[in-house]
Amino acid sequence: MGANEWAWTRVAPARLAAVGAVVLGLAAGLLTATSGPLYAEVYPTNPPSDPGIARDSNRLTAQQFVTRYQDALTNAKIKTETRPARVVQYERSTLLVRLVLGMQSGGEGLPTVVVAWENEGELHAEDEGAVVVAPDEPVVKSLDECAPRREGGCEVTWEWTITPRQAGTQRLLLTVSPLVYVDGQLSEKFKRRNASIPIDVLVHPVEAEIQAAKATLRDLVVDGLPHQVTAGSSTTVTASLPRSWGDTDDLVADITLTTGPDSVGASITPLENDPAKEGTVSRSWSVQPTETGVLRLVFTSAVSGQAGDHALSASYPVAMDVTVTGTVWDRIGGLAAWLGALVTLALGVLALGKYWRDRRAAGPGVR
Repeated sequence: MGANEWAWTRVAPARLAAVGAVVLGLAAGLLTATSGPLYAEVYPTNPPSDPGIARDSNRLTAQQFVTRYQDALTNAKIKTETRPARVVQYERSTLLVRLVLGMQSGGEGLPTVVVAWENEGELHAEDEGAVVVAPDEPVVKSLDECAPRREGGCEVTWEWTITPRQAGTQRLLLTVSPLVYVDGQLSEKFKRRNASIPIDVLVHPVEAEIQAAKATLRDLVVDGLPHQVTAGSSTTVTASLPRSWGDTDDLVADITLTTGPDSVGASITPLENDPAKEGTVSRSWSVQPTETGVLRLVFTSAVSGQAGDHALSASYPVAMDVTVTGTVWDRIGGLAAWLGALVTLALGVLALGKYWRDRRAAGPGVR
């Protein structure tokens, strides 16, 4: 074998090995580029539901506590939401408090708290008379309940029912307390790790709707009421009110009719109403005075509603006077009675005159 042949025999395997390595490297690169995303989906390096601390890591022995207490804690963000978004005075709403762990983005400006595997949440109003909070005792949540978030990380949710008693911006105070146990005893030092977080809730006044409705109660229109009526006769009277406070079903409007003080008697009978015009409340009555004099009718337009356990109402009365006269026969009878009294008086005068004439004719000694 020549020198050249011997050299080729020694170099060729090495070249083949190098070429093979390059080919395998390219193939591996292609395979990695193709299967990389699939691998990340099936075996994520940071699963969305991973809270960042181990289960039961908050339960330590005294010896473990010295070296491993930091492993029992991690940071979390606080997000809050009210349902419905518009909170109204006297109406119940739900306050959702989300404890978010492993938030990868969007947490700028959110409060941060220190949490353990188990945490106690407590909510109360800064002015306890302004907002009623239920439950009013602490609620413990475990990170076993940490639900995966689409954006990454996971979250534990507390729910409280809030019933505002006062309108305006009301402040709630949230306290999240990490529960760490050392030799089975709760560590008060770690429980007080976080300061209270203020949550401001804008409460819309429920009276706003009732006040808007109250402003229209003065626009009552009365039709069919004459200035003078006859006793015993019936008159149909209609009153209508524009319903200009919106389409809310929370408020109900009505119109009533009664007699006022110092009024003569009258019979008032509600009538079946024709369909009212859209946006209008209408009522009709048959009014029959029973005696002559002044009939004082009081029309009261009212609106009422309910906000939670709080009743809403507003009303506005309008008084109208009607003169009630008698019938023709009543007037004839009155005239006859007057004439009768006049005749009786005249006869009495004549009789008295005759008496004095007879006395004078009889002389002084006759009585």
